Amino acid sequence: MSKAKKKGAETPAPEPDFEGIEVNLKDPKTLRLVLGSPDVMVTGKACQALSVYMQKGESQQSEIVRTGAVPRLLALLESPDKATRYYAMMCITSVCENGKLCDAVMHGDRDNTLQRIMNLLDPNEDLIAHEQSALALARIAGMRSGYAVDIADAGAAVGLCALLTSPDPDVQKHSATALMYMAKDFVGRDKIYEANGAARLFELLKSEYPPVQRIAIAALRCASFHKGIRDIMRELGAIQIVYSFVKNEEHADMHGSAMALLGNLVRERSVVEGFSEEEIEHFLSFLTNTNPSGETAKEKCIQIICAIGKMSPQNLKRMHKNQIEKRIVPFITDPDPKVSIAAIGTVACFAKKEPNCCKAFAEGGVVPALISVMTSELDSIKNTAIFALQALSHCHDIVRVLMEDPTSSLPLITEMLHELNFESHRNALNCCLAIVRYNQSEWLDALIEADFIDGLVALLSGVRLRRRTRKPKMSEGDEGDTASAADVETVESVEATPVMPEGQENPAVRLATELETKETETGIVQTLANILDHTVARDKFIASNGPAVLADKLADCRGDARLAMRQAMFQVIKSCSIVSQPFAAQFVHNGGMAKLRKMKRSHGAQSCMALLVEHCPTLKFWKTGRLDPGNVTQNGFMVLGHYNPRNEEDDSIPSLEELCKMKRNGYFTNVYLFNAISPEEQKVETMSDSSSKLGAKTPTKSKKKSRASNRDSDKSREEVNKFQPPADANMAGYVAEAKAKLAPLTTTMQRAEELGKLVGGWMGGPYAPKHVRKINHIFHVQELTTALDSVVVPLGLVKRGTFFHRAILYKVLADRFNIPCTLHRSPNFMAFNTIFAHPNPKKSPSNHIRYLVDIMNKPGQLLECGTDAYSNYLGHCELSGRSGGGH
Repeated sequence: MSKAKKKGAETPAPEPDFEGIEVNLKDPKTLRLVLGSPDVMVTGKACQALSVYMQKGESQQSEIVRTGAVPRLLALLESPDKATRYYAMMCITSVCENGKLCDAVMHGDRDNTLQRIMNLLDPNEDLIAHEQSALALARIAGMRSGYAVDIADAGAAVGLCALLTSPDPDVQKHSATALMYMAKDFVGRDKIYEANGAARLFELLKSEYPPVQRIAIAALRCASFHKGIRDIMRELGAIQIVYSFVKNEEHADMHGSAMALLGNLVRERSVVEGFSEEEIEHFLSFLTNTNPSGETAKEKCIQIICAIGKMSPQNLKRMHKNQIEKRIVPFITDPDPKVSIAAIGTVACFAKKEPNCCKAFAEGGVVPALISVMTSELDSIKNTAIFALQALSHCHDIVRVLMEDPTSSLPLITEMLHELNFESHRNALNCCLAIVRYNQSEWLDALIEADFIDGLVALLSGVRLRRRTRKPKMSEGDEGDTASAADVETVESVEATPVMPEGQENPAVRLATELETKETETGIVQTLANILDHTVARDKFIASNGPAVLADKLADCRGDARLAMRQAMFQVIKSCSIVSQPFAAQFVHNGGMAKLRKMKRSHGAQSCMALLVEHCPTLKFWKTGRLDPGNVTQNGFMVLGHYNPRNEEDDSIPSLEELCKMKRNGYFTNVYLFNAISPEEQKVETMSDSSSKLGAKTPTKSKKKSRASNRDSDKSREEVNKFQPPADANMAGYVAEAKAKLAPLTTTMQRAEELGKLVGGWMGGPYAPKHVRKINHIFHVQELTTALDSVVVPLGLVKRGTFFHRAILYKVLADRFNIPCTLHRSPNFMAFNTIFAHPNPKKSPSNHIRYLVDIMNKPGQLLECGTDAYSNYLGHCELSGRSGGGH
């Protein structure tokens, strides 16, 4: 190189000939030295050689970047020699072609780098420089969205918009490409609007070169999210021009972008209302009579139709007359998810805007189509489909079609109650409420069988406030590139809310989400109040731990704002407590009474407490010491011993699971449990219950299987870890023996006498009054609690029982064999039973006499109340209690 330079100084410079120059890439220092030469001829030859070498491939480009030549090439963009600037720009453009190497160009002072490239956009530069600089900017902007914003901030929009009028189509294409990437951000759209780029991009639609037209449509599609740009384009008649691309089959590859651009242009209500019937028919015919190609042509066309009907009721009625429903329904099952979602959203929008469309949709087969897409693996399709069903569910024809095949449709709807999406919860709930509202027993039965109650309980226990994401603040007139004319309507977001600092929550948004949560909870409880008079529904509610969830939600029912929910909850408690002792027991054991007591001023709470005391045998016997014949004990009935709560007004009774974990202390002595299920039966019952729950849902697709299997596996784990009450093998044997002995007996007195003999025999046999103190039951019970390591003692394990233990056993067995029996407890924790019977029921069947059942001195003997024998028995009972023979 030094010889060539010296020779050049002695003789006149020949014509530029770069073919003889060779670049030694093995010596990076030499390369950097050549690019830094003060001789313009040398640097020009080096840049040309580098540009030819870098066009060979990615490996060659990487080699040049590793030598550190990029900063020297950027500096040569300011060279006074045009050829040097041109070839240096070609090298930079080649580097920008590779995404991994583009960062090397933008590394360092970005503003200075971009300004050097933008200098070549000057009108005084040659077309070759314009082409290369525009191409470089397009490649840089396309690599990262942040680079596109930097280019817009640097002021490149003015030069790029000016090049749109260049006579060279390549310059037009590259400039429009750079503007397209810039228009994806609101900053770039503002700069394009200020540079009057919309009108110049619009003129490119008339170009005779399809690539230029294609890029121009794509750039306008992104830029038209700006309201000012849309206004300019409509003034220029862009709607008709763009629609001409849609109608032209030769421009099939532009249909998607053209439709998207049209969708942005029809955002304003004034534009849509001005559409003629002929113009609307153009879109309908395009959708149904042609086969649109392109990425988003069908999707955008459907969204435009939705926008037309959504913003103009008059146009919606026109489309309804033209049977728009039958044209939209087939696209619900389109294999393209975007098209399917657009069609489903259009169905939901039209169903809300025009009631007459619902019946037409029902006739057009919308329900089977929506049910079929609800088996999709995509949550977005499922969530949109349940929203559409909810919008249609106010129409009786829709519900009737939905219930024609409830076994396939209802499980899919109730499945959505378990989804994580808040809107899916509410939409699925509203669909089910529409079915309940028609009050048809067959429909309600099918809904209950589809695990509707299980879903309601899961939803009520899991309602949480949604997190709303804050969108970035945009400039005035810009609507963002995420908006769509056919966006599915969901809960309205809070408008005009102040932007909060990072990490802080907006109180207005928090308030709105709290209101939505309260409305959902209230709707669920009101639904339960309407359907829990159904026996199967009530049983499923109890099996799903519903009373415990209801008791937990009582704490949220205070205040005037929750009046509707509080009244609905009182209705549930009253109706279920009267007919279902398991409901009352589960509600009480989970702290429901304590929470009701805190609502002292509410008459509804007081009446609920009275009903719970009356219909929960455990609570009633603990509070009043008496059980009437109507208070029928069942499995799980507990008799609390010396239970002294810390607060006298505390009505909460620990659950059986909590009691089993307690040790003997000052608040509990022992608790007697009635559980007439043997260990073998309990194990079989648990396995069958688990298998029935696992088999309740019948998935229809592979995604359904995976989703259902995940939840079913959780259920199976819950069943394995589920608490089981202590089994009582002796009690199961007592029930079997009593059943065999009482079966041949016909009268109540005979059955009562025989049961008394059995109870006395099981509990240690007869004891004379003076020997009752020798039973020594206290040490016996202590041995049981020590062996069980719990205060809970299954009643059948007690072998040496006093008046108290025998009376309890007699009551629970009498209830199982329909013997009208009472249970009374004395202050000294002695107890006795009475029955109502008549010695000769055939002569006077309605005249019953009250008898006391002797289960201690002469087990099985019936003592008529009011007699001396009756008084003597009670006296011995009280005397035994005072002397320590009680509990």
